[in-house]
Amino acid sequence: MHDDPYRAAAGAYDLFAAPYRAAQQAALAEALPHFQPEVGAILDIGAGSGTAAVEILERLPEAHVLALEPSATMRALLLGRHHRRHSSLGYLTPAEYARQCTHQMETDDSQNVRTE
Repeated sequence: MHDDPYRAAAGAYDLFAAPYRAAQQAALAEALPHFQPEVGAILDIGAGSGTAAVEILERLPEAHVLALEPSATMRALLLGRHHRRHSSLGYLTPAEYARQCTHQMETDDSQNVRTE
């Protein structure tokens, strides 16, 4: 099993990230008008403690967000803090996401086969 580098500090992650939060919020505010939740889920890559995912859900309540986070400790923190308030917040490990993408590509390919 791989050692999780966030295990010791996950509880204080948001405190450590606080100096960068304003810039993250500004970038997210700029990106939000381009999101199309009616087309499909919004993918939050490197979701950390889930602050961006939750902000997306608060601004776009109709959205479904998939939080992709490799750290099991950070995923647990994200779910512990936010899942009860936001049932449309899911999470995936990178391996699960890769499997879903592969399956979707195979499905898309099989549906787009042309016979002449």
